[in-house]
Amino acid sequence: MAGIEFDRQAFVAANPPQGPSATQLLGPVLLVLTLAVVALVGYKIFAVNSQNNDVASANAQVQQLE
Repeated sequence: MAGIEFDRQAFVAANPPQGPSATQLLGPVLLVLTLAVVALVGYKIFAVNSQNNDVASANAQVQQLE
Protein backbone atom coordinates (compact mmCIF):
# COMPACT_ATOMS: atom_id res chain seq x y z
CA MET A 1 0.00 0.00 0.00
CA ALA A 2 1.72 3.11 -1.27
CA GLY A 3 -0.65 5.73 0.11
CA ILE A 4 -2.99 8.26 -1.40
CA GLU A 5 -1.63 10.42 -4.17
CA PHE A 6 -3.01 13.95 -4.53
CA ASP A 7 -1.98 17.26 -6.03
CA ARG A 8 -0.55 19.50 -3.30
CA GLN A 9 -0.71 22.56 -5.58
CA ALA A 10 -4.48 22.63 -5.13
CA PHE A 11 -3.97 23.71 -1.50
CA VAL A 12 -1.50 26.50 -2.26
CA ALA A 13 -2.82 29.98 -3.06
CA ALA A 14 -2.10 31.02 -6.62
CA ASN A 15 -1.16 34.60 -5.61
CA PRO A 16 0.14 35.29 -2.13
CA PRO A 17 -1.83 37.99 -0.31
CA GLN A 18 -0.32 41.42 -0.84
CA GLY A 19 0.24 43.99 1.88
CA PRO A 20 -1.57 47.31 1.98
CA SER A 21 -0.88 49.54 -0.99
CA ALA A 22 0.60 53.02 -0.79
CA THR A 23 -2.81 54.67 -1.15
CA GLN A 24 -4.16 52.70 1.81
CA LEU A 25 -1.21 53.80 3.94
CA LEU A 26 -1.61 57.42 2.88
CA GLY A 27 -4.95 57.85 4.70
CA PRO A 28 -3.69 57.33 8.27
CA VAL A 29 -0.59 59.42 7.56
CA LEU A 30 -2.74 62.31 6.34
CA LEU A 31 -4.98 61.97 9.39
CA VAL A 32 -2.01 62.21 11.76
CA LEU A 33 -0.58 65.20 9.87
CA THR A 34 -3.95 66.96 9.91
CA LEU A 35 -4.30 66.42 13.66
CA ALA A 36 -0.77 67.72 14.21
CA VAL A 37 -1.48 70.88 12.19
CA VAL A 38 -4.75 71.50 14.04
CA ALA A 39 -2.99 71.05 17.39
CA LEU A 40 -0.19 73.43 16.37
CA VAL A 41 -2.62 76.12 15.20
CA GLY A 42 -4.65 75.73 18.40
CA TYR A 43 -1.52 76.08 20.51
CA LYS A 44 -0.45 79.20 18.63
CA ILE A 45 -3.89 80.78 19.12
CA PHE A 46 -3.82 79.90 22.81
CA ALA A 47 -0.32 81.37 23.23
CA VAL A 48 -1.28 84.65 21.52
CA ASN A 49 -4.47 85.00 23.58
CA SER A 50 -2.59 84.24 26.78
CA GLN A 51 0.01 86.85 25.93
CA ASN A 52 -2.70 89.42 25.15
CA ASN A 53 -4.39 88.68 28.48
CA ASP A 54 -1.10 89.14 30.32
CA VAL A 55 -0.50 92.49 28.61
CA ALA A 56 -4.04 93.65 29.39
CA SER A 57 -3.61 92.63 33.02
CA ALA A 58 -0.31 94.50 33.26
CA ASN A 59 -1.88 97.58 31.68
CA ALA A 60 -4.73 97.46 34.18
CA GLN A 61 -2.24 97.30 37.06
CA VAL A 62 -0.32 100.28 35.68
CA GLN A 63 -3.54 102.27 35.37
CA GLN A 64 -4.43 101.37 38.95
CA LEU A 65 -1.03 102.53 40.19
CA GLU A 66 -1.33 105.86 38.39
